[in-house]
Amino acid sequence: MNTTDDVWISYKNIRERDIEHPNAVMKCNMILKNGKSCIVCPKYYCKEHDIWRCGKHRSFSLNEKDTLKKREGSIRYSGNMTLTRTNMTYEQLNVYDNDNDNDNDEIVSNRCVYCDVIVSQNMIDHICSLIKKGGAPNIYITESCFNKVPCCKVCNSSKGNKDAIEWMISKNCSQERIDMIQRRINKIPKWDEELYKGMCLKSKVFMLMINHVTTFCEIKITTPENISKDYNRMIYAMTNSVNNCILSTL
Repeated sequence: MNTTDDVWISYKNIRERDIEHPNAVMKCNMILKNGKSCIVCPKYYCKEHDIWRCGKHRSFSLNEKDTLKKREGSIRYSGNMTLTRTNMTYEQLNVYDNDNDNDNDEIVSNRCVYCDVIVSQNMIDHICSLIKKGGAPNIYITESCFNKVPCCKVCNSSKGNKDAIEWMISKNCSQERIDMIQRRINKIPKWDEELYKGMCLKSKVFMLMINHVTTFCEIKITTPENISKDYNRMIYAMTNSVNNCILSTL
């Protein structure tokens, strides 16, 4: 993902089309194609917040899927305070695995673990689904390094939210690869419903405290003497709200 001005460029979508090596983003918001058919013409101009692709004898606008007007969180993180974003490459996965795995079950370089094709740095699949059955997020397996493996787009799309082992068997993957994935699954932290509830409770308590402090800051204090009184009222109300919130979950 790269940016020019206020536009965010999705290289993943671009690479999947007829631009093989989009390595340059010009100040005029042009993405240039390498090779004999490349035209480097700084006189080309673009509409505001538009990105254009340079072809052999023409330029045409990329579609909306290739660009993002704002750098917003992806849908899987939207409104979910318990999930954390990470950008982990396969080199980082290898380092982590080698340091934390006595079996030295490392990922093979930059190749898809399912079909062995070469993949780019940012193409990583979650072995276990990010979403637990019933809609609850798998907050523990999401950030587990053993749950992330290099994967090509074809395998990633085909696998989706299916069980990894069952999907690999249906695709006639080698037993060696299936065993490797199973070993990684066994190391992934398991879902803990009670711990998840505890994290949700902490989030609620935190939001209650913020609301009370915000209300206190919005009060128009007329005299210095009222500051202490209003502050004490705020602390008392906040304490009661937090206690009631905790008691309601017991």
